[in-house]
Amino acid sequence: MVQKLERLLEIAEEIVFENNEKVVIFSKYARTADLIQQELLKLIQKRCKDEKIDFYQSLVYKGQTKQGCKYRDVLQKEKKDTSLAVCSECPFFNQCETRTKYAWLFQNDPQTRVIVATDAANFGVNLQEGKHLVNYDFPDEFSTYLQRNGRIRRLGSKHDKVFIYNMFTKDGKDEQVYKAIKKQIKLNDKIIENKELDNEAIRQANKEISKVINQL
Repeated sequence: MVQKLERLLEIAEEIVFENNEKVVIFSKYARTADLIQQELLKLIQKRCKDEKIDFYQSLVYKGQTKQGCKYRDVLQKEKKDTSLAVCSECPFFNQCETRTKYAWLFQNDPQTRVIVATDAANFGVNLQEGKHLVNYDFPDEFSTYLQRNGRIRRLGSKHDKVFIYNMFTKDGKDEQVYKAIKKQIKLNDKIIENKELDNEAIRQANKEISKVINQL
């Protein structure tokens, strides 16, 4: 666990400070996401202080993160156009700590370089400003794995290439899950915006992953 976390920090440091790019980090556990965030903040604050630059921001997006948009609710109540509810114009922005704001910051704020997410960020969340995505651990279903990677592999991405990192401990239980996923990884190419996935292939992949996980 310690070595794996240290390697993650090395990857994140290179992406944020050497490449000057953004990264999405996924874990299926909220406690793990919080731990990663704590260590990332220490790293970021030290590097920014040493280099005498404005602090970069890392955010956590998980199930406990508040949902909704107060600005949109107010506009709706006043029977105004809710499309005006954008974070840059929001009068409640400084007090807001919601998923909507966190995703917006990652997409629009140059200083927000990292978002650490559980699978609460898996569906319908646009994070394509990120050029890199790290699967710190693996979900229980292959379809969820595909959805994770789809957060940055989306229409509207400015990147010609995106990079996905799969982390596991050699000879550990998570390596067995990765091997099962790897057999189905060619299905990644089926992720095309506005196109349906091969549902039967996904069901079969999920079945195989579940079988491996249940045997651990």
